[in-house]
Amino acid sequence: MKILITNDDGVDSLGIRALANELKKIASVYIVAPERQQSTQGHSLTLHKPLRLIKVGSNIWKSNGTPIDCVKLGVRILLKNNVDLVVSGINTGANLGTDVLYSGTAAGAFEAAQMGIPSIAVSLVLGTQSSNFNFPSKFVRRLISNKKIIDIPHGSFLNVNVPNIQKKKIKGFKITKLGSKKYKDIIERRVDLRGRPYYWLAGEIIPDPGISEDTDIYAVEKGYVSLTPVKINLTDYDTLEWLKSAKLDINRNKTIAWT
Repeated sequence: MKILITNDDGVDSLGIRALANELKKIASVYIVAPERQQSTQGHSLTLHKPLRLIKVGSNIWKSNGTPIDCVKLGVRILLKNNVDLVVSGINTGANLGTDVLYSGTAAGAFEAAQMGIPSIAVSLVLGTQSSNFNFPSKFVRRLISNKKIIDIPHGSFLNVNVPNIQKKKIKGFKITKLGSKKYKDIIERRVDLRGRPYYWLAGEIIPDPGISEDTDIYAVEKGYVSLTPVKINLTDYDTLEWLKSAKLDINRNKTIAWT
């Protein structure tokens, strides 16, 4: 089995190295990861500057691109489309609920799924303890060793979030759906030395006392590893049927300038 690993924390992150070392026990492992931090890049693709691949170790390459670029370069250029599985992570920090829309980690797995390759995004949900990637790495190895994970339906990827707690306190795993995380936008205005304004963006989580028990957010809070299938087809089929039945009247008329 050939496994391509990427991430959004950078090629030198502890999470990606721990994961690679563990997966080497069951497969041939290749790392293609950004040369620097690429968190919250989402599904960014580089089209307006040259991309470079630099070998920095045995089966390890870094790129000046995004996680999406790294997956494309790894699959198409380095491995010549001969890839059985793509794993993105282990991310330092959660990628729960709607965070997958911003996550570079999730985007790496998303891109592989679009290419028809089974894929997994893995994140360590930070807690009060220092980050420990030992258990998440072993969990992913056992998950992949099950073999069934290679049969993930085309067009989907698996989003995995592991609580950062002692192994003995982890209660098991749950199959979940994505929860909903809401943030209060924080935009701080500052002025540079030339008198021009600039802004720092941040967000503060708005607590939700009504989190559904079948979500990834709830599972992790209760000490479980969450396994959430994410589909890349974003069509809203309920609204699609509503639109069909709405009989919208937007044909040519005097109020619309058609070109």
